[in-house]
Amino acid sequence: FGWNINSWRSALSQGAATEDTYKVLEMGPKLHWFFNENQNWYVSAEWNPYAKGKREKAGTERDITGSSVGAGIGYRFRISRFIGVGASLQYHSLSLSKETLNSTESSISGKVTNLMPMIEFSILMR
Repeated sequence: FGWNINSWRSALSQGAATEDTYKVLEMGPKLHWFFNENQNWYVSAEWNPYAKGKREKAGTERDITGSSVGAGIGYRFRISRFIGVGASLQYHSLSLSKETLNSTESSISGKVTNLMPMIEFSILMR
C-alpha cells in the first residue's frame, strides 16, 4: 500500500471529429498485491481523488479537474538485486468534473477510459 503519482498524455480522435489531447497529473492511494514471495505476479488498484491537467479541444486549451481509478495485472522479474523489469495490462478511467476556460469555471461530466499494455521498470528495495 502506498501513494501513487501518475503523469500522462493522450490524444483521442473520435471519427472525423477533431482530436482531443489530455495532459494530466494524478495522485492518490494505491494497493499493490503480489501472488508469491518472489514478487513476480501482481494485481494493483488505485484511486486518485486529485486529477488536474489540461485538455485541448477544438483547438482551445482548457484546465480540467476530476478523479480517476485504475486496476492492473502484471508480471515482473528481477534483473539484479535492485532492478526489475516486467509487463502489465492496465485499466484506467478519468472522470472529469470541472473545466476552466478564460477564468470561467464550468461543471462538466465526462470520462476518458483506456486499456493499455505497459512495460515496467522498477527499483526494488527488498
